[in-house]
Parts: sequence; structure tokens; C-alpha cells
Amino acid sequence: MSGGGDARRAGGVGWGAVVAPLVVLGLAFALRRWVVEPEALGFACRAGGPWWCPFRGALVATFSHGALGFASLAAGLLSFATRRAWVPALAAALGFAALVLYNYELGAVGLVLAALRLARLAAAAPQELGREHG
Repeated sequence: MSGGGDARRAGGVGWGAVVAPLVVLGLAFALRRWVVEPEALGFACRAGGPWWCPFRGALVATFSHGALGFASLAAGLLSFATRRAWVPALAAALGFAALVLYNYELGAVGLVLAALRLARLAAAAPQELGREHG
């Protein structure tokens, strides 16, 4: 078999586990800049504004209650219970979003847990391949 397929099967970390959190980071910055921070949008929504105001309100509520930080922390802890790379990638994505969208305390912890787990998965993959084929 090829090395790439074996690495994924053995718990390796693919590019998606790195790229997806970075995409979420960019989206979080865009949401913060163009949806959350503009005062005019806040005033418009308070006055009964456009159809999208409930979505903006839900976004603001998620970080007002710390939901992104808690979700990042939960996913970061869960990532140590599984060998799937998508779980710490999800924790990293939620951690990045939490950092940008005002939940930096728990978001930072979830992001650090995700980084530690992704690094461990990446380091373990070549060793496991050697045992399988060695």
C-alpha cells in the first residue's frame, strides 16, 4: 500500500486537520469584522432590522455565554479519548473561533489541547507504520 493511505489508517494527520481550523479562523475574523463589530448593524437589529438579525443575535449569544470556549474545551478533552484526527481538528477550529469571538480563556485551553493531540497523532503515525510493515 502507499504511505499516505497507511498513515491515515494508522492515525496520521492529513492536511485537512491543519487547513480546516485555519479556514475557520479566517471565517471567524470575517464574522467579527463585518457582522459583530459594526455599530450600525447592532442599531439596525435593535430597531427590528432586516431578516438576518436573529442570526446575528444567535452568534452574539454564543460568545456571550461562552459556548465556543466550552465546545473547544470539550472537543479538546474528547480528542484524547479517540485516535481520529478530526476531533482535535474540530477542537482547534472551535478554539480559533473562540479566540477571535471573545471566548479566549477556554478557547485557548481547547486550542492547546488540540495542538498537543494533533502533534501526538502526527508523531505516532510513522512509528505505527514501522510496526505494521517492519
